[in-house]
Amino acid sequence: MKKNPALYAALFCLCLCACPVTEPPEPIKIQGRIRLSNELVTAKYEAVNVNIYDKNGEIMSSVTVSPIGSPAPSMPQYSWEATFIIPAAAAPVTIFAELDLNGDRFYSEGTDAIVASGSNYDLYVSEAYTPLFKKEELKAIGKTAAYPLNGKYILIKNLDLSDGVWAPIGTEGNPFSGIFSGGFNTISGLRLPGGSNRYIGLFGYVLGTGAAHAGIKNLKVNIASSSISLNSGSSEQNLGIICGYAENAYFENIIASGTAAGLKITKANGFAGVSAGGIAGRIVSSATSPTTTFIDGGTRISGCASLLSLTLNADTVGNTETTYLGGIVGTTYTNGTGALLITIQKSYSTGTINLKNTTGNAAAGGINAYSFCGSGSENARIIECYSSGDITCKGIRLLCGGILGSNRDSSKNTISYSVSLNDTFGVLSTGVAHVGKISGEAVTPTRNYNLEESTIITDATGTPTIETTSGDDIPRSNVTELWFMTFAGSPNNWDFNSTWKWDSDSLRPVFVWQ
Repeated sequence: MKKNPALYAALFCLCLCACPVTEPPEPIKIQGRIRLSNELVTAKYEAVNVNIYDKNGEIMSSVTVSPIGSPAPSMPQYSWEATFIIPAAAAPVTIFAELDLNGDRFYSEGTDAIVASGSNYDLYVSEAYTPLFKKEELKAIGKTAAYPLNGKYILIKNLDLSDGVWAPIGTEGNPFSGIFSGGFNTISGLRLPGGSNRYIGLFGYVLGTGAAHAGIKNLKVNIASSSISLNSGSSEQNLGIICGYAENAYFENIIASGTAAGLKITKANGFAGVSAGGIAGRIVSSATSPTTTFIDGGTRISGCASLLSLTLNADTVGNTETTYLGGIVGTTYTNGTGALLITIQKSYSTGTINLKNTTGNAAAGGINAYSFCGSGSENARIIECYSSGDITCKGIRLLCGGILGSNRDSSKNTISYSVSLNDTFGVLSTGVAHVGKISGEAVTPTRNYNLEESTIITDATGTPTIETTSGDDIPRSNVTELWFMTFAGSPNNWDFNSTWKWDSDSLRPVFVWQ
């Protein structure tokens, strides 16, 4: 058959008209400043770069910048400007500052952003971070000389750890004492060990020493584990998604999450207790001398959330056992020299808490299960926190609360500007039990609130003591105005500019950065 050129030309033109033409992305031009802390002022840097990574951790652009003016005794500044093309699939990007000082590299915290032309970003470099690009580098912390346990690390990209059971960073004999920043990246696929391990989490044992503080911050962790079986004989076990045990340390801007089924922990065949929480199992504030100081005067959890439902089944355990399960932390403990302090602030948990089959002393709390303050000038405080998951306890001697389960000294434990959004408290006790919508035992309270509609369900064989002094009832219909009106103004202001944002779906606050 003879071809018709005119027909083919017409069909070609029709195809061009019918098929949409995708325009290439416009170049994006952004700029900003790099600011240095005082200890880095006088250094002579071989290179000052700004690196821009896509959401997969691949570098998109790197620009070399120059200082503004001459070095000053206060914080110097470096200007930077970058022009690059970003596909829609790459958003958001992460922006880092990188300083090369005779081969040692200093990294800023990462700034996550969906950028637009003309945007300005200030990057602050305060510490010498070792960058972590690969899971092999994360695993090497404490295992090789290049990655010491007292180092400072920053995660540059998301990591997947689903290839095997994780070996926690730091042990009691060799604790992690450095700083770890996740750069607001996500570690996924974390599989926690069980068995006789005493300190279980991404980090096992964290210890600040001298006048220094250890810290974990700016991180999201999603665990792949849905069940863990513990068996430590006579040794107490501490389990947290982020850290099992931490002393003289801080946790900041962290979210822990997992599967829809949550995490089920079974403790069997032993007479020791368990302390478990969504962020940390146990945190401790102690002092080796009166001059020892840490962030905010003590050990701190700030800006942390657990989105994980937790179940702890203390099965066939003897009466000497103590069992604590908290949405954020299992146990806080202050005991030592000087004015010690533990603070949990600007944090929340949304998962259910289910503590069952306990035969010894047991406590469950939406934020903290048990708070111990020693005989000195120790204090523990919970400020600007909330929990929203149902809490259920079953056993012989129980303490249960929407924010705090139990405490050793009510005059040293304060709960302020916090909210219990828990619908149900189920206490199934055959012995002594205490339950409260804010705290299972009396504390020193300041303007706390709990749902008027929430219910406390008890079994027929045990009648719990109801603690009602820690919070005021508020109808569910008034919950929204609680944050924007009741809590408005200093000193009880929930900051909806830099810390919190309102989630219209769940009708509760979440973090600005999450």
